[in-house]
Amino acid sequence: MKRLKSIIILFVFFLVMLILSIMRLYNQKETEKKSLFDNLNVANISQIELIDSKKHFIITNDNEWRIVYPFKELAAMDKVQKLFSELKKLKLIYTITNFSKVEDYGFSPYVLRIKLTGENLEETIDLGFKSVDERYRYLYYKNKLYVVEGDIEFLFDIDSIRDTTIFDINVDKINSIVVVNKNKKYNIIKKGENYYLNGKVISNFNEKLIDIYSLNISDFIESKVNKKPVYEVSLYSDDKTNFLWIYDNDIEGKWIAKSSEKNGYFLIENDDLENILTIKEK
Repeated sequence: MKRLKSIIILFVFFLVMLILSIMRLYNQKETEKKSLFDNLNVANISQIELIDSKKHFIITNDNEWRIVYPFKELAAMDKVQKLFSELKKLKLIYTITNFSKVEDYGFSPYVLRIKLTGENLEETIDLGFKSVDERYRYLYYKNKLYVVEGDIEFLFDIDSIRDTTIFDINVDKINSIVVVNKNKKYNIIKKGENYYLNGKVISNFNEKLIDIYSLNISDFIESKVNKKPVYEVSLYSDDKTNFLWIYDNDIEGKWIAKSSEKNGYFLIENDDLENILTIKEK
């Protein structure tokens, strides 16, 4: 009888423990379906810092998002908005509680640090290695280690937060343009609705301007160029100028270039530059 009683007590004990474990697991899963940052108040954020082992960008919002360190330059608004939206959607897969060293997960100190600052807000989010199956990322936040899933890989190229537009003069404000194609120079003047070269109207130059403005940055690079540009474009308005120097296409078929509005060198991917930058009179 005592043996049966002991068995019943033991069975009840294990049953209670099983129920508690299931409830704990259920509660954990329910919690971890949510984002860590779904309550992030984006409207209050006035500064973003992105830091990896090589670069440190500080981006501030003063009517528009601009990079203010280590150089001054417009930030890509779509990428800033994507940063916020993807952080808010970042899915928490599970919490790692049994670990010895955070360094094993890429936190020595981190692969990428995101610092968000604003009114009554200061958040530091550290991202580490990818998981073994490369589906997830390790994230360290408020002294806890998490496994997360989300579309955040673009952030690991910090340059992706930079705006890729080369010219920032409104096309309607342009009053003169200078184009240098190899050794040939074109001085173009706008009068009324038409553009003139050597006193003659240039046919369809508005379409040519659209092609010139369509030139965008495909990649930012660390290279420096010590040679004369192959092409040059200078745009003038009453209160602003934009300059673009294009050097060569030695890198994977892309053109190395530099502009007055961007820090350092970048690549332009376009196989029709010769045609775009050849100006014909009517």
